[in-house]
Amino acid sequence: MTLALKKCNHILPFLILLILGSGLLYLAQHPITQLYPKQMSWGIGLDFILTLPIFYLLLIWNRPIPKISVVPVVFLGSFIAHTFLPLERIPFFVYFRALCIPLLELAVIGFIGHKVYKLYKKYPRGQHGDVFSALKSSCREIIPGMAGRFLATELATLYYGFFASKPSQVQKDEFSYHKESGVFSVLGVFIFLIFIETIALHLLLQLWSSTAALLLTLLSLYTALQFWGILRSLPRRPIRLDQERQELELYFGILSEATIPLPTITHWKAKPGLIPQSEDFQELSPLGSLGGSYNFLIRVEKEGEIQGLYGKKTLFHQLAFFVDDPDGLSAALDKAKKRVE
Repeated sequence: MTLALKKCNHILPFLILLILGSGLLYLAQHPITQLYPKQMSWGIGLDFILTLPIFYLLLIWNRPIPKISVVPVVFLGSFIAHTFLPLERIPFFVYFRALCIPLLELAVIGFIGHKVYKLYKKYPRGQHGDVFSALKSSCREIIPGMAGRFLATELATLYYGFFASKPSQVQKDEFSYHKESGVFSVLGVFIFLIFIETIALHLLLQLWSSTAALLLTLLSLYTALQFWGILRSLPRRPIRLDQERQELELYFGILSEATIPLPTITHWKAKPGLIPQSEDFQELSPLGSLGGSYNFLIRVEKEGEIQGLYGKKTLFHQLAFFVDDPDGLSAALDKAKKRVE
C-alpha cells in the first residue's frame, strides 16, 4: 500500500501537467481561438512556456523529483505552442525561441558538466571517478528513467570518442582486458567496413534520391561514431577490485558493466575452458566471442546484474568475461576474499 502511494506521489505532477496541457491544446483548437488568433495565441502560448513550467515546479517542490526536470517541460511546452499556435508573428515568442531556448540548452550542458567535474574530482579513482558513471549520475538528476540513461550514453560516446585523455597505466588491483582479446581489431574492422559501405551506398542512392543518400550517410557516420567511442572507452575503464568497498567492478567499455560484492562470490576460475551450453551463465561482453573468448568465470550466491548500453539489464548467477591477466585477477580475488572472511 505504501509503495503504491509513493508511486502515485511521483506520477501525480506529470498527470496534472498532462491534463492541463491537454486542456490548453483543446482551447488552441477551439473556434474562439480562430476568431481572435493573436490575443488567444498570446495567452495560450504564455501558459505553455511559463505558467505550466512554474506550476509544475510548485508541484514537485516538496517531492523527490529533480527541480531541473522543469527544463524539459519548458522545451516541450515551447515545441507544442509553436506547433499548434500561430506564434511566428508575435515578436516575444520569436525571440524566446531564438534566444531563451539555446540559453537553456547551454545551461543544461553546463549543469551536467559541473556535476560530472565535481563527482570526478571527489573520487579520482573508482566507480564514482569514472566519467561514464558520473555522467549517468548527473543525467539522472535532469531526466529520470530511460531518457536520462540515453542522454548519458550519447554524451559518454562523444567524450570517449574525442575528448578523453590518454589512458593511464593500470594501477594496483586494476586489470585490462583489451590488449590480448583482439577486440580493438574487431571494432576497427567494423568501423572500416561502415565507411566503405557508406561510400558505396551513398553513390548508389544518390542516383535515386539525394535526401535518402544524405540520411543513410548521417546514420552510418553516427554508427561509426558509436563504435569509435566504444573502442576508445575500453582501455579507460579497466576491471577494478575495490578493497575499500569490497566490490569487484567489471567493465567492457561503455557497452556493459557489473558490480559484484565480494561476500557474494562463491567460486571463480581462471581459464575455465569451454563451458557446456547446458550450464546457465552470461557473458559480460555483448559482442560474445568477437570481444575475446572468455577466460574467467565467476559464480555468485545472490543474483547479479549486468547493465548494458542505454540501461538494458541482464541477470546472472555465473558471469564469464575476458581479462588480460586471469591468474593475477584470481590471486587478487583470493587475497581480498580472505580479508573479507
